[in-house]
Amino acid sequence: MSQQEYGELVQWVSARQHPIAPGIEAIEGIFPSGIVAFQTTRLGGTSQGPFDRFNLGGHVGDDPEMVAQNRQRLEKCCATFPVWLNQIHGTGVVDLDHHEASPDGTTGPLADASVSSRSGRACAVLTADCLPILVARSRSSGCAAIHAGWRGLNNGVIEATLWALFSRDPTPDCWSFWMGPCIGPEAFEVGEDVRQAFVQRDLAADTAFLARADGSGKYLGDLRRLAEQRIQQWFTRHPHALVTLGSERAAGERPIRLAASHECTVRTPDRFFSFRRDRVTGRMASLIALQTI
Repeated sequence: MSQQEYGELVQWVSARQHPIAPGIEAIEGIFPSGIVAFQTTRLGGTSQGPFDRFNLGGHVGDDPEMVAQNRQRLEKCCATFPVWLNQIHGTGVVDLDHHEASPDGTTGPLADASVSSRSGRACAVLTADCLPILVARSRSSGCAAIHAGWRGLNNGVIEATLWALFSRDPTPDCWSFWMGPCIGPEAFEVGEDVRQAFVQRDLAADTAFLARADGSGKYLGDLRRLAEQRIQQWFTRHPHALVTLGSERAAGERPIRLAASHECTVRTPDRFFSFRRDRVTGRMASLIALQTI
């Protein structure tokens, strides 16, 4: 599949983040009917100190009772049951349809992505600079959440998740992607080692890095562009995962829909936690689920 052919299959959409409660925003305008998705910020909640206020990460040193209260509030406001992962910047994907979550959510599976088609059971990832990606298929009623730090992104967490979502129902479909708030391309400074790690896997990744003009040998990287490149590569290798132009798609509908938040977590301290900025800090959640019937 050429760049031009891929471009004809893609539609960029202006998704909206609609506040439904302090610190909780519904993501609208990108996912098919029957899918609900949410992004949290640091507003609302009960956590104190460097975790103030709506910290949802149970591994960062916050008071466990505060974290539990915050998670309960999220679950109530979103009318879903998020299954929390033990994220390790890897490529592991868990199928929540075959996973029995612990009642208190403290012993989640070791993975950096999850897929599900169970109503009300939310795929969820925690971030504080890494890129959260939410995915949904239009016809198979499947959805996924991906935690894409640069290591997991480079090693294939997106590809592993798309394959897990497709293989559970290998029929052509329309796919929707939302890339959430993360460290922006003006703040994600990396060394030559990180740039080379990506370029060695894909020469096109070089376009996602801008050399700093100060002679430091450092680069500014664009996580969202790197993620879109991996999405394109996966569909180039798996064109059978997409409905074709001759199928019964609605007029003007394209089989790949993309939307992105352009907020930078590092440069927006009033809204977002940032590990690179603060080191000791909380975590936001990005979650997606089939709507509870």
